[in-house]
Amino acid sequence: MIKHYRQQWAVGHGFFHSGKIETDTASYRYVYDCGSHHSNHLANKRVNELYGIESLDSDKPSIDMVVISHFHADHINGVPRLFQQFKIRQLVLPFLSEDSQIVALAQLAATSPNAWNELHELVTNPRGWVNQHNGEETLIVQISENAGEVEVHRENDDGLFIGPPGIVNHNSTSGICQSQKVIWNFKFFIQNNSSASQSVIQKLQSSLSIPSRQILLDNLKNETWIKNNWDTIKKCYTGLGSSKQNATTLCMFSGPAGDYQLHDARISGKPLCYFQDCWWIHLHYGIGWLGTGDAELKSKTNFQAFMNHFNGHIEKTSTTSIPHHGSINNYHPKLGEIGFRHTITSDYAVDPKGHHPSPTVVSDIQAKCGTPIIVTKSSHFSERFFLEINAGSNLKCGA
Repeated sequence: MIKHYRQQWAVGHGFFHSGKIETDTASYRYVYDCGSHHSNHLANKRVNELYGIESLDSDKPSIDMVVISHFHADHINGVPRLFQQFKIRQLVLPFLSEDSQIVALAQLAATSPNAWNELHELVTNPRGWVNQHNGEETLIVQISENAGEVEVHRENDDGLFIGPPGIVNHNSTSGICQSQKVIWNFKFFIQNNSSASQSVIQKLQSSLSIPSRQILLDNLKNETWIKNNWDTIKKCYTGLGSSKQNATTLCMFSGPAGDYQLHDARISGKPLCYFQDCWWIHLHYGIGWLGTGDAELKSKTNFQAFMNHFNGHIEKTSTTSIPHHGSINNYHPKLGEIGFRHTITSDYAVDPKGHHPSPTVVSDIQAKCGTPIIVTKSSHFSERFFLEINAGSNLKCGA
């Protein structure tokens, strides 16, 4: 029997998702993003609550994998607290080109000099940042579109497999393994927005009279320069509009591998249904989760690339997070047809300004699949599944 728990934490306009897979002999804990728009205070509060839930006999419990979708402060300003409270075994983050680093650093600087000061090295030197935050033993995996595919697994202390460190192609499927068989899949998809990068870089170079990209990147690594030019950086960045404020996003699917029989499912602690020898849910819908970060999926081209990449996983998805807090600029109508539950993290059930979430997005999902679940500062969303996996012989782990 495998038990899977997952929760969308109450951080309002931000993102903090956690999951746990338990078997009879081991468990695997993961986090996808950890931040809040309301400064890091609320994110840190939720981390403390996670610490209470995940407390083990050891002084410092472990999280097996922390995934960062992108480097906006409202998605990562709680990550330092995660490293403070937990032993992080693996950090998965998008690989950033120099242009993407410029955009990420500009966004952190535009948020506040304090946000830049705490998080900028996570963008430019993740190994150094992790070592400074008591993560010397943390494996770092950067997901890229173009790096060579690597299919190596490392046996974890509890008998599960994680890996590998380095830069990994997003076509690789990562698995949690036990007894040399995959029992759970993680599938990543990285989206690079080169037009957003160009817009941010050109605006900054023009407004700050900087002759080259390299000089701009060097300046964005300099604390004194950030403080002296903070007002201009903020005006440049925010003036471009939200659709051009993120150059890279890492999406993630999480779900069981192979065929499975679902025995019980509960939503927010209440019985959803009891599935004893009942197959219709897993034939028509899976129980997987699909995280989209701030992916730009509105365009037909981007959405089709997203669908093609997750081919074989879309039909296994039950719960889909809507990108960028329900913004219409990131939403394709067919997103409302993936799975049968949709979560939006926002301060509002419907934003009175029409942005996060957009009334159009909420009404479209409502028409297709029922009212989306809006996770605010005070309301969370949790799911629980009990299942048995019949892993096929083709799902053996790598050596």
